[in-house]
Amino acid sequence: MRPGSLRTVQFPRIALFSDVDGTILDATERLAINPDDVARITRDVELILASSRTLVELGQVQKRLGIAAPLIAENGAVVAFPARWRGSFSRKREVVVLGDRAVEMVPRIHRCAAETGAKIVNQKRILPDGGKSLRRGHSVCLLNLEGPVAERFLEALRHEGLAASRSGKWITITSGADKGAGVRIVLERAEQLGAPFAKTVAIGNAANDQPLLAAADARFAIRNPRRGHHEHLLDLPEVTALRASGQRAWREALATILANGKP
Repeated sequence: MRPGSLRTVQFPRIALFSDVDGTILDATERLAINPDDVARITRDVELILASSRTLVELGQVQKRLGIAAPLIAENGAVVAFPARWRGSFSRKREVVVLGDRAVEMVPRIHRCAAETGAKIVNQKRILPDGGKSLRRGHSVCLLNLEGPVAERFLEALRHEGLAASRSGKWITITSGADKGAGVRIVLERAEQLGAPFAKTVAIGNAANDQPLLAAADARFAIRNPRRGHHEHLLDLPEVTALRASGQRAWREALATILANGKP
């Protein structure tokens, strides 16, 4: 069946792009939405994960949720499409690279660290296998920094043309892409296949989710348990600030998304 031809298969009409850490997973890796919840919405909603995590890590979260959908990994630098997605002829997973390679960013990052006196620790240095199993290739993940030196380091990265975002105990650095770019690639691919989404929704909790939410029709900000809603997300137009976090926030969001068949 070619893109644009008459289809007998009905695909989910709502694309729900979700951040992972602090949104679908809490600090103890507990899911805020379980496989039964996902199964109930599958006819109408396709849940698409978008995270600073790698494709390997996100694949594990997908398995826990029982879904097969595109993945937006490494803060939007890498996007993966499952085989046969929305009528595609592809028999294998397709991976689209949007950001620069990590090896090209590392010298620039070290230069910024040297200029600002920041002592940086790469994620690869503290993982048992040096990070090989994660296959992080288009972003650099550092231990989070705090204080004036950290702010000078982040500013130097911005002047260098690198995007840096904090998420939990990590700083993820990319070049040439963000989560919003990943959303647009997914939507464009659906259009090309002749199976576009009718609605797009995004949900997140942190600063690096701002491009994710900005790229969607409807926007939801998760409340962080201790800090409340992130101000960068509340600055977006027509964003819905969910009153809770975790399971209660997801119940509230899904009720709104599915109400009357539209967000």
